[in-house]
Amino acid sequence: RRNKLEPKLRILCRNMLQVFYGSSDAKQKVLDIFGKNRNNTLAALDYADLFSPDKGHIYFEDLRKLISKHWDCFKNIIGPDQNKALRHLEFINEFRSDAHAKQIAEDDFQMVRLSFGFYEEKLKEFVS
Repeated sequence: RRNKLEPKLRILCRNMLQVFYGSSDAKQKVLDIFGKNRNNTLAALDYADLFSPDKGHIYFEDLRKLISKHWDCFKNIIGPDQNKALRHLEFINEFRSDAHAKQIAEDDFQMVRLSFGFYEEKLKEFVS
């Protein structure tokens, strides 16, 4: 499910930041969340290319940071409760079985399912 959700979150972040700030300022906002090495490497890319999985190397955690730092861009789509929205992203990222190859407790598994459902519901009308 994460492999379907992450591209939609990339599109959401790319579009909402661009609409809210304009391409140039949005690009700087994205670059600001990276460390110095990544910032230097990615600064030459066009704004849209920053969000390309083949070019920009924006990670799931980067998307969470963008949503957190620029909540005003996303609150009308994701909902009014920023803490809840960010907790859902943290659960999804923390319990990525493909990345961590570990067993998770049933309670955590159910929470991850709820977290996916939360974002799938929020994004279904915005990103198809």
